[in-house]
Amino acid sequence: MDRRDAVKVLWNLQTRPFNCSDDFILLDNGYVILRKEYFEKLSYNVSVLKKEGLIHFACADTFSGEETYLKLIASGQFDVVYINFNFADYQAQRKVFDAAKEKHMGIVTREAYMKGQLFRMAKEAQIEDTGKLADAALRWNLAQKNVDIVVYGTGKPQHLRSAALASEGEFTEEDEMLIERIKQTESYREYEKNKTEEFFQH
Repeated sequence: MDRRDAVKVLWNLQTRPFNCSDDFILLDNGYVILRKEYFEKLSYNVSVLKKEGLIHFACADTFSGEETYLKLIASGQFDVVYINFNFADYQAQRKVFDAAKEKHMGIVTREAYMKGQLFRMAKEAQIEDTGKLADAALRWNLAQKNVDIVVYGTGKPQHLRSAALASEGEFTEEDEMLIERIKQTESYREYEKNKTEEFFQH
């Protein structure tokens, strides 16, 4: 793999989704690096590109679960972990967060609302004020040890303003009660089980 290959790989990693495991990395345009040598090659390429000033920061972002995150962190070439994390998909707290902080990495989380599944659970739990529930989920995320930033996406300005206000507050007893009601639903238990299996299966 020469320097042009390294630039192409980094461009793809920065701009396109990818799946990564011990054995391969598969980008959505079909670009593949096979076997565990991927980690060594990627680490080397990132270090060279940083040294040459072509990139300043690199983000460890994968959907391949705990083992892959830990290998990316251990390489020492990444500055931030970007990861799905919420009160039903929380297994990153087991090892990933601590490993990242040992390397002085930032932790940026996403999917506080579980890709919208939180609001389906709300219907099952008969929670009508979904705004309060959304704020509770966001504050739960921000209240967790080692979380630095939560990425929030919306197409509605009023939702963005509400989230900004919610993020300034403390996680409250009322928030905890709402989340506990969600945890009693069958939808929550199924979602939690699936996400836990996904995180450890690779």
